[in-house]
Amino acid sequence: MTNPPSINYTSDVVAEIVELVLQRLQQRTLETAPENLDNCTSQQPQPGTRITLSVSEAADLVGISKPTMYALIRSGEIPSVHARTKILIYRQAVIDWLSKGENNGEETC
Repeated sequence: MTNPPSINYTSDVVAEIVELVLQRLQQRTLETAPENLDNCTSQQPQPGTRITLSVSEAADLVGISKPTMYALIRSGEIPSVHARTKILIYRQAVIDWLSKGENNGEETC
């Protein structure tokens, strides 16, 4: 096995190579990094991204009061999960309930 020929780089050439590599790494990171990951914004999930909602969030999503949402949960119209003292509602259950368009026998406009 033969040794490769020795190459002597000047400090200026090394600095240029390092700068070029750093620029390419930065460009690649910007192209592949998710937009929502930065230290300046909250990383808490938004209500629109979670699969479950609290009673308040579900009521806000539908545009009804919390007591009305509780009544829908009690009647079984909107299924819910009880996690100790918290009531969780699947986002899809709310969407399904809305898409059924039930009006409890009342005529709509």
